[in-house]
Amino acid sequence: EWVKSVQPDVPTSFIVDLRKRVATQLAYEGLKIPAHALPFYTALGTSIDKSGVDFFVEYRGHIVTIDATMSAAKTEASYVKADVLLSGDLDDQGVLLIEEVERNRVAREIAARLIAALGLKR
Repeated sequence: EWVKSVQPDVPTSFIVDLRKRVATQLAYEGLKIPAHALPFYTALGTSIDKSGVDFFVEYRGHIVTIDATMSAAKTEASYVKADVLLSGDLDDQGVLLIEEVERNRVAREIAARLIAALGLKR
């Protein structure tokens, strides 16, 4: 709950984009949830971040955790502590760049986990 209370006032463009992609993927699966009803929370710099979770989405009490990484070694299952691993690279300014195909893959995985948590069939 503390992490939820210290969120930035305006979500990053990446979070807005990912939220829309998850809502679109859920709609493809027959679950119409507006993007604004899928709150994403950043955990960067918190104790949760130190546990391998950079951000998470919550819907009806179900949480899907996401870890963003640039480390190839972290893609091994033994290193992944979050539900979903998002891979990217840093640009010259230190901003995480995530390719389109990776954004779509992550959105599908988050949607699948929410559908499973809600007990819905795919």
